[in-house]
Amino acid sequence: MSLLQKILSNSVAVLSTSVGRIILLSILARNLEQNEFGQYSLLIWFGELFLLLTNLGINGEFNKYIPELRKSGDVSFYIIKRLILILKSTLIGIGLFYILYFNVSYIHDMLKGINVVYYVIYLITYSFAMSFRAYMKGYERYKQLSLIELLFLLSVLALTIYFKNDLDLYLILIILSILNVFLILYYFHAVISEYKGEVIKKSCQLPKTRNYTQYIYATGIVSFFVWSRTEIYFVSKINFSSVAIYSVAITISGVIYQITNLCSSVLLPHFSGITSQKRISENTKVTKWLLVIMAIIGITSIPNINLFIDLLFGKEYYSAESITIVLIIGSFSMICSSSSNYLLSIGLSNINFCLNLIAAFALLFLCQLSYKSFGLMGISISKATVIWFISFSTFYICYLKKGLIIDHELVVCMTVFFVSLIAASYLTVITDSKLLKLILSVLGLATTLLIYKLLNINIINKVEK
Repeated sequence: MSLLQKILSNSVAVLSTSVGRIILLSILARNLEQNEFGQYSLLIWFGELFLLLTNLGINGEFNKYIPELRKSGDVSFYIIKRLILILKSTLIGIGLFYILYFNVSYIHDMLKGINVVYYVIYLITYSFAMSFRAYMKGYERYKQLSLIELLFLLSVLALTIYFKNDLDLYLILIILSILNVFLILYYFHAVISEYKGEVIKKSCQLPKTRNYTQYIYATGIVSFFVWSRTEIYFVSKINFSSVAIYSVAITISGVIYQITNLCSSVLLPHFSGITSQKRISENTKVTKWLLVIMAIIGITSIPNINLFIDLLFGKEYYSAESITIVLIIGSFSMICSSSSNYLLSIGLSNINFCLNLIAAFALLFLCQLSYKSFGLMGISISKATVIWFISFSTFYICYLKKGLIIDHELVVCMTVFFVSLIAASYLTVITDSKLLKLILSVLGLATTLLIYKLLNINIINKVEK
């Protein structure tokens, strides 16, 4: 399977997940009070933090080392060792969660009685489902992942709509937990089917993976403060309604983030299995491809944010428009995601760690400085600024390491991208008419495509098979 085919297969899963989450959150936002929707967003964020801390970096390790271990036939012992480790760390994590639960008042207020049990079950099932999912990515089973994740989302949506009149926060957790169990069973069957007839033996690669995983885990904890909505902690200090508004903004911008990042989980296994010269060539081509796609998305999405908010979440969330635009502009910095994966593939994970560490401290400092005086807008600008810093630092370091070729096409793609971003931002302020903004954005899209055509920029067809 070529790199482009892998990206397209993976993008089906990524985009279907993003669209499904937006539809789900749209239903929840329209059927829950703002405070309750804010509480839901906060609990989901705690779930992501729990997954990060208890996974010990193993999901990232799967992406890099399963492709290598497949060649030696040592995968079975490796997987067994890692799943046992995840089980131990998950049980320890549950114990730590209960300590937190009994000592943090607003968590205790959100999860009273039997509801805390529902939440713990959700945490456990979510942790194992994501671990098996990472294993499937290591085996590059992108078509299977696309199908199962699409079915998962359709099931969540169907059950949410069915229980629409009785919908509350804890019924949602029960639905997610049950469906996570089905995901685990499916993934477990896929794991077993890979090892028929294989002799389980100790892998000589395990000491090497341990060193890599320590970097991944440390980087994951640090980068969580940058990429995984840690700023929502500062938003919760304002009130739960602000959490709901910010969640709407970051959900819409998160779709753009997923599109820019759709190739990341494909690139690390792919880069790890090809020659250094081809790795440089394909890193350059994927960067150009992302620039083209983001220029098109920028000119069409930014001027029409208010229209999207109205259609999906309702007029009561109009106040999320400006912070959504800021977060979308921040998410466009992920055009540099290919360079980040290149550095990881050649063993320079320490550079990613240092950049994430600097960015994490910067984000915490800026959010603490701005949330009292500037509210949600201050937090959003802080987030966007830090993301641009870390992304372009990665891009520049990759260039210094000769992992990127800055040729004429790349310069043109980057120029058109920034011009389209400026034009899209300008369109948001010249008129309040949704129809006129829509017409102007379509004209902007046509102009952008014409520029690429005149300059003979056709990146997609140039990606090597």
